Amino acid sequence: MMTKFYMIAHTHWDREWYKSYQENRVRLIGFMDDLFETLENDERFTCFMLDGQTSIILDYLEIKPFNKMRLMDLIKRHRIIVGPWFVQPDENLPSGESIIRNLLISKSISDEFGDYMKVGYLPDSFGQSAAMPTILKGFGIDSACFYRGLESDDTPYNEFLWQGADGSEIIAAWLPVGYGNGMFLSEDLEKSICEIEKNIKLLKERSISSNIILMCGSDQCFIKKFTPQICERLKEYYLLQGKDYEFAITSLENYMNDLNRFRDKMVVIKGELRKGRHSRAHISIGGTRLDIKKKNFEVEQTYQDLLEPIVALVSLYDGITDSEIINRGWRYIIENHAHDSICSCCSDIIHKEILMRIEYANQIANTIIKDKFSKLHSLIRYDSEKGRPVIIFSSFGGKRNELANVDVYVKDMNFSLYDAYGNEIDYTIKSCQDFNLKDTKVSLSTIPDDFYKKVNIEFYAYIDGLGYTTYYVKEGRAKSKAKLQSGLVHDNCLENDYIKAEIQENCSIKITDKITGNIYDNANVFYESGNAGDEYDYSPPYKDKVITSYMCLRDVKILENTTLKGAFLLNYSLNVPRSTDASSRSTQYVPLDIAVTMTIYRFGRRIDFETVINNTAQNHRIQVGFDFPCKTRTHFADVQFGEIERENESSKTVESENENWSERYYGVYDQHKFCGIRAGQYGFVIMNRGLPQYEVENADKTKLKITLLSGVGFMGHENLKYRKGRRSGAVCATPDAQMIGKFTTQYSFLPICEGFDYHAEAERYVNPVRAVSYPEYDCDGIWPDNLALVKCENGLQISAFKCAQDKKGYILRIVNPTSDDKKDSAIVLNRYIFKKVESVNLAEEKQDDKDVVPIDANNADGSDKAEFSGTFVIKNIKRNGLKSQRIYKDK
Repeated sequence: MMTKFYMIAHTHWDREWYKSYQENRVRLIGFMDDLFETLENDERFTCFMLDGQTSIILDYLEIKPFNKMRLMDLIKRHRIIVGPWFVQPDENLPSGESIIRNLLISKSISDEFGDYMKVGYLPDSFGQSAAMPTILKGFGIDSACFYRGLESDDTPYNEFLWQGADGSEIIAAWLPVGYGNGMFLSEDLEKSICEIEKNIKLLKERSISSNIILMCGSDQCFIKKFTPQICERLKEYYLLQGKDYEFAITSLENYMNDLNRFRDKMVVIKGELRKGRHSRAHISIGGTRLDIKKKNFEVEQTYQDLLEPIVALVSLYDGITDSEIINRGWRYIIENHAHDSICSCCSDIIHKEILMRIEYANQIANTIIKDKFSKLHSLIRYDSEKGRPVIIFSSFGGKRNELANVDVYVKDMNFSLYDAYGNEIDYTIKSCQDFNLKDTKVSLSTIPDDFYKKVNIEFYAYIDGLGYTTYYVKEGRAKSKAKLQSGLVHDNCLENDYIKAEIQENCSIKITDKITGNIYDNANVFYESGNAGDEYDYSPPYKDKVITSYMCLRDVKILENTTLKGAFLLNYSLNVPRSTDASSRSTQYVPLDIAVTMTIYRFGRRIDFETVINNTAQNHRIQVGFDFPCKTRTHFADVQFGEIERENESSKTVESENENWSERYYGVYDQHKFCGIRAGQYGFVIMNRGLPQYEVENADKTKLKITLLSGVGFMGHENLKYRKGRRSGAVCATPDAQMIGKFTTQYSFLPICEGFDYHAEAERYVNPVRAVSYPEYDCDGIWPDNLALVKCENGLQISAFKCAQDKKGYILRIVNPTSDDKKDSAIVLNRYIFKKVESVNLAEEKQDDKDVVPIDANNADGSDKAEFSGTFVIKNIKRNGLKSQRIYKDK
């Protein structure tokens, strides 16, 4: 029987890592020139894989644009293979929508150049996300090939069926010895024979086809010009040995397609893959440089929850999509999602460049957002009798009634506030200052003074669905006396009708869920410990010392006590070791101050925490912990597109320690919006804004600990307690990764019970309402002062509402973030605006989806001819599932 060796000629190109983007680009120019020359002059060298990413070709063409046609010709003839990614991403830290944008941007580039690879090639991402099969399948990609996160006990073969959290299934090939197992083939036949024999021994028995894939390349590796010759010589050698071995330079796509005939023999592996037995998955890398990860979260939220929806809304009037500049902003974000970049295992200079790209993306977004709100302001037909308008905008598809904060401009401090229906609304004044409208205008002629009071107010705003509503400030009419007279602060307690938070003598917080009666002690306790690790991994010293915030509360101040909101300022002062080395913590101590603003809302079921750490110590970690009343077997967390359940304890932890895994396997995890614990019908979730790491501890009680700061001084160290042996990365000092100075974090405690939609509450927490008001307004607009575009039901949410990539209609992506499949869920569009809906995949290509049924209704004129009612029903959507629709203004 013939054994086939699939020779995959490739490079793994880190755009930035221990060398900067520009330093690596200098090398890239020589690499690409050499690649052109080799492929154009040797037809035997059939193809070369450009690391599964298209950013490389743009990086090259920016310097040598005159070579575009040469490159295009080689791509069209499948000699150079690009895509499907724009950059090789980390799979766990970026949002699901960001990963979709990564593929969308790459597809638009690949389509221009001719084609892209239909394999989810992920050679170096640090573990595999449970959402990846769903995302790849949504782009018509039915296979994946990766290196990290699997172990040999999971499957008898290196090829298997990988099932995502929603049940999407693809063929996957695991590269157990990495993406460079053919790297050391050479022109020396004897050396190459040794490499072949080594790979036969390592891979043949675990190959479902008995064939072997040889990844002939590695990091920043130039094309090996001798590959065609050595293939011929190897074939001749083994033929003389009586072995029918074929050596062929081919594509990864061919290899994956050939595996299809073995599908029935493959085992199914479900969900995320994060084990580090054979290769390091760096499961604790989510805690490094949390300043960068928090800013990444914020810019992602800005683009997907504000920029894209407000642009789509206003484009319903003027047709302006701003697609090109928005895509450029997304590119800045996605460039940061290369696995080394977003994981923050780079040099300090590179991290500065990452922060600058975030700044560029924010500059683009904030400029467009400001312009679009101004345009929306001019489009709305306000009611002049009601007063000065305040616009409330929401991209959440459901109902919400929450505190909005806005600057209003008045000439009379006696004013009242009303909703669009004339109901008076209570508000509180936060600040007030003089404002001269003249100062905002530029003119060649004299501009007269125009003085206002700029008053910052807070009030409860109600809005239903994605869209906007209007509140009105009526001057000359003092607000009525609040119906609710009492504040929310008394003694050392914050309390409303739903929840109570009490400061305890031991300086922890006791939280009572007044709906269920459940009590949660030891909440918001800080745990400071040593970190002898590096940018890749947290690792404690061999002799650690843990400092807690028990009995360390210096003082408590009431920040606010109104009918709408109550807040304490809690100032903690800890004495902590100055630094940590591999063996132990320093005997010298420094003060560490932590300032916590703890807030409750009149109509809210949660307690919000804003914690400011003034970090003065090095090589340490700070977590905040919340105890559950009992010990549980599992917990749950939000990841891309929904919730997954995880074990609190694993037998693999002991195994990883006793059997010398490449890294310790333990209960530290990535999260997106929240993590939580439940037992029976009750529990709690800890929501966060840009804190992607938590740890679960299972002693007599289960404890969740959110990482707030993790400081290290080097990119790579060797022989860590949690990661034995060689270092990861380079020997490179990274003083900025110590995060000395002030760092602000935000998280929230939410008790839950059966039937309560905590997914909606988490979305409202990370995606608040936006409120704007202007000193000047008119009433000549054409749109109503209250407009909903999309409403969701049955726990479904809007993942994206945006202008389509091709500018034909709008893309509405619905997600089921819950742990249950949902049936017969109605999505209600504004029927006066949207006239047609069709199902598309994540690539925004039309597809037939029998689960999505548009509902027709009779015409408004009474005729029998049916038209789209504005409602479509999703007959079935799996947990963590997605349904994408293209919706049109015209039939």
